Amino acid sequence: MTPPAGPRHTSTRRTTYAQEPMKHIHDTNAVLPNDRSRELHLINEALARAQMDQQLREAELQRRAYHVRMARKMRRRAEVASMRARRALAIAVM
Repeated sequence: MTPPAGPRHTSTRRTTYAQEPMKHIHDTNAVLPNDRSRELHLINEALARAQMDQQLREAELQRRAYHVRMARKMRRRAEVASMRARRALAIAVM
């Protein structure tokens, strides 16, 4: 007897939910890998954004502190120059 002509079925094994999770989207209790990876990606992005904002705030504070230091230094130099000019004028008048 000869086998029937046509496509052969090599396996009748069915795939399980664990093997193909995306085919069972209608299951609302399932956590889908793509949703989880997207959620983790968004968490990482939010963390990176927060760190960048903190670094920007720290850089701005450092810039302001630098400007304050430089202003104080310039004021002190001006005061010293003023005192020298007064002394020179006092010596010249005597």
